[in-house]
Amino acid sequence: MRHALIHRSFSLLAVFCALVLLGGCTQRLADLTVMSTRNVNIGEDYTRVGTCTGEDTKYIVLFLPLGTPNMESAAENCLSNSNGELLTNVVIKNKTVNFGLGGSTSFIVEGTVFDRATTSQVRNPDVETFTLTKSEDDLKLVSNQNSGDMRSVELTNWSDSHRERSASQSAR
Repeated sequence: MRHALIHRSFSLLAVFCALVLLGGCTQRLADLTVMSTRNVNIGEDYTRVGTCTGEDTKYIVLFLPLGTPNMESAAENCLSNSNGELLTNVVIKNKTVNFGLGGSTSFIVEGTVFDRATTSQVRNPDVETFTLTKSEDDLKLVSNQNSGDMRSVELTNWSDSHRERSASQSAR
């Protein structure tokens, strides 16, 4: 009876240690309207490429980190993998994974990718292009499609919504 109780206690301790040592966590760090590691020009035309994910990971061995992940590298990986110049609707996450005496830590960048439009794409009415515009306090990608309604896409008045959120948070 006593042997069974000790065995059960060690089993529970082993399960608890395994859960602690093999755990992981992902945190959402930021939501950005636009992000790029490249020079982008106001007034230039862009086309939507799709969505992408980029990651920069560094490992931990015997509780010693082998470097620090870099958010810029994660964004650059995202743009390079999708042949883009500009990210919109960007989500930046931090992921940590533990496995025994080591683990990893990463920055993950996800977003919608846009690339510079070629002359043939700009002239083709079947290809939707967007012009990057700047007003007093915001950036917009404005559709150039001849549908009669010029519409702002992706980048809509970030600064006003940011001010509204800041005002509501400070009022609390």
